[in-house]
Amino acid sequence: MHFCIRIVSLFQSVIICLLSLGIIGNQYLKEDHIFSVIPYSEFYASMALGYFIFDAIISLYYLHYFGLGFAIHGLVSLVVTYLALDYGFIHYYSAAFLLFELSTPFLDIRWFGLKFGTEVFPAWFQLANNVVLIVVFFCARIVWGWYQFGYLLVDFYKAYTDPRFPVFGAFLIIVSNLTLDALNVYWFGKMVTVAIGIIKKKTL
Repeated sequence: MHFCIRIVSLFQSVIICLLSLGIIGNQYLKEDHIFSVIPYSEFYASMALGYFIFDAIISLYYLHYFGLGFAIHGLVSLVVTYLALDYGFIHYYSAAFLLFELSTPFLDIRWFGLKFGTEVFPAWFQLANNVVLIVVFFCARIVWGWYQFGYLLVDFYKAYTDPRFPVFGAFLIIVSNLTLDALNVYWFGKMVTVAIGIIKKKTL
């Protein structure tokens, strides 16, 4: 079961990141980050929502295995994506924040390496993948994530007097993003701790 989940996660993350180019590069969405919506952005958010429904169900069903953090991540991501579709706003940011998934393929490859060992994935390859994972995770989820969250707050502030602005929806989006960003900081700290532990063992 875990193998199948990882395969789904790997393919989803690659596809959603590639499809994000059509959102981030769209001039119409760039001009209005809050209220601009196009059919492609609705398709994109719908795809993401479908995966997060799956992710939330799996994370809750296997809560004892994946832990509370993954369940929270799945549920919060589901809520954010649903709100973007339901209220018809922040479609530009849907792609911006889904670029968090840039780190997911390396995380899944790490799992495959631990599962199948050095006979399938040589030690040097696993080491290189782990280094890339930490770097990409930091850049995509910490630096890019907090940077985009700051821009989101600025855009919300500029748009909050607009009669179309969903105050409650925006509040939920802010809380959800803070939760996801905090989780990413926590996970990054754990990754660094594990990496330091491995380095110390090798130097003893």
